[in-house]
Amino acid sequence: MRKDRGFALVTVLILFIIILALGFIMVNLVQKTTKVTFSTVKYESALEAASSGIEVAISRIVQMSREGKNPEGEMKVKLGDYDVNIEIEKILVARAKGTVIEFASGYEGAGKGAGQYFIFYLVTSRARGKSGELFAIEANYRDVIKSF
Repeated sequence: MRKDRGFALVTVLILFIIILALGFIMVNLVQKTTKVTFSTVKYESALEAASSGIEVAISRIVQMSREGKNPEGEMKVKLGDYDVNIEIEKILVARAKGTVIEFASGYEGAGKGAGQYFIFYLVTSRARGKSGELFAIEANYRDVIKSF
């Protein structure tokens, strides 16, 4: 019996240390998971803001093109907590080949007939948040115009 003396105390101390270590690991894991989740939310929000910037640029291209104005240039927009810088650059003007252009006419509203031109624009949208997160998207947009 004398050899077993203190065995329960040592066993309880070892179990206590193991449980304490597991608790520390769990708290650390929860903290890291929370940081990753928060970063993911900020990233997705920046993505949505940059994507909205593309939509704003396309709207500007369509409106200014219909008014006969050049939509090229830079603009800054505030979308939620994000400052979005949008750049529109004309990259190509090409005459549509063929006598009847039907494949894009209905969507673009240009009607049918020869003499149409395609104008391709490069649109870049960069959204920057207050915490420094940045997301950039580039997109191409094709505008169909009819020559006069």
